[in-house]
Amino acid sequence: MVSCDAFGAHYATDDILLSKEPHRQVYEEQFNYYFSAIMSPFASYAIQAADRVDNLDLDMILTGHGPVIDTDVHGVIEHFRYEAKKYLITNNPAKVTIVYATCYGYTKKMAEHLRDQFIKEDKMVSFYEIDALNYKTLKPVILENIQNSGTVLFGSPTVLGDAIPLFYDLLNSKPGFFFLGKKGSVFGDYGWSGEAVANLSAFMTMKKFKVVEGFRYAFKVDADGIKALDEYFERIK
Repeated sequence: MVSCDAFGAHYATDDILLSKEPHRQVYEEQFNYYFSAIMSPFASYAIQAADRVDNLDLDMILTGHGPVIDTDVHGVIEHFRYEAKKYLITNNPAKVTIVYATCYGYTKKMAEHLRDQFIKEDKMVSFYEIDALNYKTLKPVILENIQNSGTVLFGSPTVLGDAIPLFYDLLNSKPGFFFLGKKGSVFGDYGWSGEAVANLSAFMTMKKFKVVEGFRYAFKVDADGIKALDEYFERIK
């Protein structure tokens, strides 16, 4: 079978056959890396490909990248399916991811109130405060939770006329189809003009979210702010 990209690996070897490859662990690491770098956005199609060929009587798979698979053919197919399942994107309506940044604690208060409201609705909430110090560590964890969430909320105050840049980095880390069909919205406080909510909402739209109109409030949320926040929650829950 000639498979082109499917079942391939970022791997070059002196011997063209996988059966003659002495460094199988290294090959498997590169197999995984290739799937992550090239195939992961198409995980659902990769599973379909594995299912389609799984019952064929195959002696070899001639891939477009990496050695010719002439041994353990169906084991490689199963490995391919296993990797695909790791990257399969789901929009679980019961799962919510809330990511926020805060300057004076005002956006944090909004985020905590929204989290508590979702919990009352029996939603599974993943909840993260990000800043310049913890973002690098939290980024892969946040993306993993977004991958399976039906609803994603970003909370950002307005700083210098825009949202906190970390949110744009987070969205730029994945192609649009990673977010396709997920409900997304933005909330945050502001002191002057409050562009963060509108700007970040527009960017979420570009990244294929189903964007719900966001919520912004001047300075600290008071009783009136909490009432308005509850009305916002009714639109996004």
